[in-house]
Amino acid sequence: MGCFKNTTSCGMKLFFKFITTVFMVFYLVILFALTASAATYVVEEGDSLDWISRHFSVSVKSIQNANGLKNDLIHPGQKLLITTGTKTTSKPNYRSVTAQAPQSSLSSRGSTDEAGDNILSIATSLMGSPYSYGSSGPNSFDCSGFTSYVFNKVGINMPHNAAAQASLGTHVKETDLQPNDLVFFGYYGSQGINHVGIYVGGGKFIHASTNEGVRYSSLNDAYYSSNYRGARRIQ
Repeated sequence: MGCFKNTTSCGMKLFFKFITTVFMVFYLVILFALTASAATYVVEEGDSLDWISRHFSVSVKSIQNANGLKNDLIHPGQKLLITTGTKTTSKPNYRSVTAQAPQSSLSSRGSTDEAGDNILSIATSLMGSPYSYGSSGPNSFDCSGFTSYVFNKVGINMPHNAAAQASLGTHVKETDLQPNDLVFFGYYGSQGINHVGIYVGGGKFIHASTNEGVRYSSLNDAYYSSNYRGARRIQ
């Protein structure tokens, strides 16, 4: 009866009801799609964002955005929301960082001083090179690929593995660091070696960062100081 008395008012009510219904249906479809394409992954010891991103075939950036991460820091037991078109039902069974470090040797070369002078020169010439997991140059690098590339250039054969590099040379206290020393890092809750860089002096080191490629970083940065695992001097 009311619709006959006020056709315009009735029509507007029906229109808004229709719009509201369409909006709710659209919202539910989007919500269902997002829920269906999201998986939760519990971080295990030795995991890295690189490995997890490859395991789920998504980018590191998408994992960071979905979980509000501002850097590469993750820790065992942490739950990560993985937005992906396919779900992985089985847990990964590969942990490269826990593998026993292979043996390595130093090749014959010129004077140690000459090699040392060249290490930082070569390293800094690669500033800005992009990060690429598994790459050891010359156009892109991961962390151990970068250090092995630089040292190989001066005649020092070095494996492409951060944990293996941590077995080379001699241990150096943080207070005794000198340019060209290798500095190593892990993750919270783990004593494993997950990252490596080259000390340049002044509390800074050069390395291949997952997000920014080859760059300088500070040992005093909260992220790196909390995850520092030691240093080695290659002689």
